[in-house]
Amino acid sequence: LRRILKRRSMEANQSTNTSKIETAKSLKAEGNDFFRNKEYQKAVGKYSKIFLYVNGLQTAQSELKQYSKPDEILNDGEAEEITEIKRTTYLNMAACFLALEKYDKAIEKAKASLEQGESAKGYYRLALAQRHLNNYEHAEEALNLGLKVDPEN
Repeated sequence: LRRILKRRSMEANQSTNTSKIETAKSLKAEGNDFFRNKEYQKAVGKYSKIFLYVNGLQTAQSELKQYSKPDEILNDGEAEEITEIKRTTYLNMAACFLALEKYDKAIEKAKASLEQGESAKGYYRLALAQRHLNNYEHAEEALNLGLKVDPEN
């Protein structure tokens, strides 16, 4: 009986994790629609809501996993998916803030994206924001780092 209850609990939690991931993807798609329509502030609003669903989910490597039930911890596939959702959402937010000419926020979001995983696009958006703030040395540094990530880009 305990095994059955534990399995049901794990299945329910996986459903909850899956539900949160699906909600995050749906919000991202809505944000992308707003971005395509040049409604950048609305896009940022949708992108921001994503973190209400994905922040706080624990992975097996998380320092906070000790406070979670074993069956609440994300599996490797879910953890990778969450990291990618966060990385691309931050990238999208950086693009919105560039379009809104809020360059400090663009820098913040580009750096947050790069913390999730390096990408040439992240460094490029960081460089654009730095250039708009006349931080040419930082912009050049970001471009050089982007070239290291993707020399063909």
